[in-house]
Amino acid sequence: MKVNALIVGAGYFSQRIHINALKKNKKIKKIYLFDERKKLQDLVAKRFNLECVSNFNLKEIKEKKIELTVISFVRELSFYYTQKAIKMNLHVLAEKPVVSKKENLMKIIKESKKRKRVFQICYQKKFSPAIIFLKKNMHKMEKAYGSIKT
Repeated sequence: MKVNALIVGAGYFSQRIHINALKKNKKIKKIYLFDERKKLQDLVAKRFNLECVSNFNLKEIKEKKIELTVISFVRELSFYYTQKAIKMNLHVLAEKPVVSKKENLMKIIKESKKRKRVFQICYQKKFSPAIIFLKKNMHKMEKAYGSIKT
């Protein structure tokens, strides 16, 4: 069974990671995009051939039969959109950090369990010391071992 997905946030990680990952996933039927920054939303939607969601509301989510969402928004808004998505009965994959207070995380967990929704947090390793080291030294490794594919 294929499902429709919604990406909330049209920033760097959505463009570099989430959109491509969802497009490659054979279980995803259609990908929608929402961002409060309408200019950015329209630009990214056009670039990746995505349909936009004009408002992040239950009516539109039901009309488009969206079942899961990826929250990739600025820290200040992540909790709001994550909580709202779960209350709309969506499964959620949210970028770390989702919340700044433990109590808010507990609210999300409690609500997702109550509604039997999957709630996962992903962690980008872009600033991990190991990843930074690898990026800086990739050319040396390729000289020694040949082309490296990721």
